[in-house]
Amino acid sequence: MEKITSGDDHLLMLNNQGKVYSMGDDTYGQCGLGKMERSEGGPFVEAKIKNPTIVEAFMNIPVEKIYSNGDHNFVITKNKDVIGWGSNSHL
Repeated sequence: MEKITSGDDHLLMLNNQGKVYSMGDDTYGQCGLGKMERSEGGPFVEAKIKNPTIVEAFMNIPVEKIYSNGDHNFVITKNKDVIGWGSNSHL
């Protein structure tokens, strides 16, 4: 992997082809893998992704940079778009 960044209990990884992978705590969608049987509202049940899994939302969008913090992430695409996901409970 070219770059790895971490939040509270999850990792985001970027390879040299611009593909994004994630693993770890996905309770609030911070791994970016879709609903994955999570509740839309509370009570939230802990969800764990045990192996690096490609974030399919970026399969056709080359990513240049990745950032993680707390329960959320951001990427900057090669087109300079900024995309974020995960929990937005703390502004």
